[in-house]
Amino acid sequence: MKYINRKFLKNISLTVGLLSLFFTTNNANACHDCYPVLGDATTYEITITKIEICESSACTTPLTIGSSSKEFNIASAAVGAEIGTYAPLNTIPKGTTATHMRVTMSRAIDIAGVVDGVNSQFFGLPTYKCGTDSTDTTSTIISGGVGEVGGNGTSVQTLYVPDELAIWWVTPAAGTYAAAGITLISATEMRMLQSLGKTVTMGDIPPVIDIAFYTEDALSAQNNGAEGCLMLPGVPTVEITITEFD
Repeated sequence: MKYINRKFLKNISLTVGLLSLFFTTNNANACHDCYPVLGDATTYEITITKIEICESSACTTPLTIGSSSKEFNIASAAVGAEIGTYAPLNTIPKGTTATHMRVTMSRAIDIAGVVDGVNSQFFGLPTYKCGTDSTDTTSTIISGGVGEVGGNGTSVQTLYVPDELAIWWVTPAAGTYAAAGITLISATEMRMLQSLGKTVTMGDIPPVIDIAFYTEDALSAQNNGAEGCLMLPGVPTVEITITEFD
């Protein structure tokens, strides 16, 4: 699904470029029956606790533009306006430049959706679908959640962004997060630094930011080795275009 939101200075945020980075599967082929399949997320809720803008990648003097705990469903058409309200840029002095943004957020992701075709990569194996299951509480930073075989995926399940190498055939290799500007602060929080792709200067005429969110393929499921459903958060995709005026 794709949603586009256009907001002026009083109602825009620089946070969205980060949302496409924070989970990547790796080495999935190591488990024959566990090759992951991706499906659409109809709900994808993240909890942000702080948003900062930075004048360089070092981010030595960040400027905080949002600092309360708030949940955002990035599969919602209204999320652009909601993020803009949380972290408005109208308090930033004229002439301030920003090249990066830094977001602190929870490692717990609330997701609803269905993944169909588990086992489809392997000839001769029966395929099935996996739906999110709100009753499951097994997901942690070192293990995936258990989905419902044949489920419709309408219930919201909490899945955690895992530690590197936590699930050896699935999770990212050592150094993956650092290379993407991600720091795992604790078992519950993570921080992400992302380039804006250009230097943004706050001027008399506000910039325009076009934001497009995609939650297709933002849920991952695979055979847990017993014809069940191992569920992990997939990667939401965000496109951001910044237009400035002289």
